[in-house]
Amino acid sequence: MRKSKFTEKQKLSILAEHDSGLSVADLCRKHQISPATFYKWKRSKEQEVDDKERLIKELEAQNTRLKKMYADLSMNYEILEEGYVMGKKALNPKRQERVIDELSKKYSVRRICVVLGFRRQTYYKRKSGHRPEVVDDQIAKLLHEVTKEYLAWGFWKVFHYIRNQGVIFNHKKVYRIWKREKLNLRQRPKRQRIRRKFEPISLPKEVNKGWSMDFLSDWVMSSDKKSVRIINIMDETSRRALWTEAHQSISAKKLTDVLDKVLDYRGKPDYIRCDNGPEFISKKLAAWAQKHDIELKFIQPGKPTQNAFIERLNKTLRTECLNLSWFHSLEELNEEIQNWFQHYNFNRPHQSLGNISPYDFERTMLDV
Repeated sequence: MRKSKFTEKQKLSILAEHDSGLSVADLCRKHQISPATFYKWKRSKEQEVDDKERLIKELEAQNTRLKKMYADLSMNYEILEEGYVMGKKALNPKRQERVIDELSKKYSVRRICVVLGFRRQTYYKRKSGHRPEVVDDQIAKLLHEVTKEYLAWGFWKVFHYIRNQGVIFNHKKVYRIWKREKLNLRQRPKRQRIRRKFEPISLPKEVNKGWSMDFLSDWVMSSDKKSVRIINIMDETSRRALWTEAHQSISAKKLTDVLDKVLDYRGKPDYIRCDNGPEFISKKLAAWAQKHDIELKFIQPGKPTQNAFIERLNKTLRTECLNLSWFHSLEELNEEIQNWFQHYNFNRPHQSLGNISPYDFERTMLDV
């Protein structure tokens, strides 16, 4: 496109001459331009003026919107700042009402609720006399009265009790107040169970290679009916009872003393199988086993079948001895147990041993 020989300044000067009263024909003759060129310049100038006017109007409208937006944001910021100073975290309706009452002197309730996130419906209901905290205090007082009289009752027992008395409230509302007043019964935390790996029972091929031990509980019918504990130790291969004795209590120290006595006349095994009782998992027994180079094999918690040999011995002792008599002293109980175990080791046939006694089975193993 060929460039015009007139500059923008010259074009504006020519258009100004026309505005001063010079005709188009004289103007075109004077500057040697065609009428079409003149009208083209004039139309271009008018369009520029229109564009500038439209831009000015848009800027003015945008400026008005920004001023209004700034005013709204400033007002919202003031509401937030004043509301936070007065109410901190106004979470409950009572504190929200106090904040709205104070700010409504300067701002509208609608704006306050929108900015602070409050519900206008809740505010107006409270103004009309609906105040739930009064009812909550009445329920809390009633709950305290019932729990003071019935200390062992939990929430549902108390809830149904007050409902049967004619106090009808939603259980969620009552439970919220119950938790707020910290009326829950204290529950004893569950003790974490010890985790053990499963080990299948492998029967040793030789006598005195593996032992099993466990406790058995019974009663002595004295004047105060005392409970006693019986310690049983057996050889897993021959099923021979190595030690049985009743005590009122058996500590880890007493248990290691018993094991020392068994070691003196029986010799050292490779391992001892037991459950996870407090005496068996004690540090004292672990130190004793490490000192004598004996492995302690613990069964999995809650799996008594993994210690089946000693459990079967406990059942036999209970059904054939303990359940058949009343014992009036600890000495009488121990005497009866010792007599029975002499019979068990030397005379009683054992089905898993080929219907011979444990003593005869050990003699056979030694001969072989």
